[in-house]
Amino acid sequence: MSRLSNEFRTRAFQLTACGVFAAAIGASVVGCSRNEPPAATFAKTEGQVLVRAKSIKWSAAPAGLPQGAKVALLQGNPTAPGRYVIRVQLPANYKIPLHSHSTAMDVTVVSGTLYVANAQTLDKKKAFTIKPGDFYHLPALAPQLSFTTNETVLEIHGEGPYEMKYANAADDPLKGAAAPAYFFPAGFETNEMNAVNSDAIVDMTF
Repeated sequence: MSRLSNEFRTRAFQLTACGVFAAAIGASVVGCSRNEPPAATFAKTEGQVLVRAKSIKWSAAPAGLPQGAKVALLQGNPTAPGRYVIRVQLPANYKIPLHSHSTAMDVTVVSGTLYVANAQTLDKKKAFTIKPGDFYHLPALAPQLSFTTNETVLEIHGEGPYEMKYANAADDPLKGAAAPAYFFPAGFETNEMNAVNSDAIVDMTF
């Protein structure tokens, strides 16, 4: 057997061994061991948050919104600078008169339907229909009027602090008074990433 052939066989053996070793490492990373559930890896991971829809806790919305709305804080602090995520539950036939926010926000409709009109469409008595799964970006200071006809849930991603200003002072529920102190309580029971025995964890030992 030639020297070249011997070198080829040696190299092939090395590649095969490395492949088996890499596969073994990969299996341990995804937690495919019969002795340790895959969820254990996630439970030890810092910074990851998983909130089940069934565990969301609603609280009354800030007084600056018309009465009846509820909020659930999922991440961050809307009253301070920085990124936040909240869910907002609006009852049926709810209306927020023409208003604007000091910072931009991204809105996704989770359920129900949100109707939005801006300064231009108001003149034509028309509103945009935003349905579940639709995405809506609202720039800072952009005026909008929004309303519902049935209960609607929104998820809002924004940069704090969250502030609202009405185009017509008479529409302000506070009537120009200073907003009372408001604390956004955590809007969920537990971080499901720490729930090793959750019934929604899939066994990956297949």
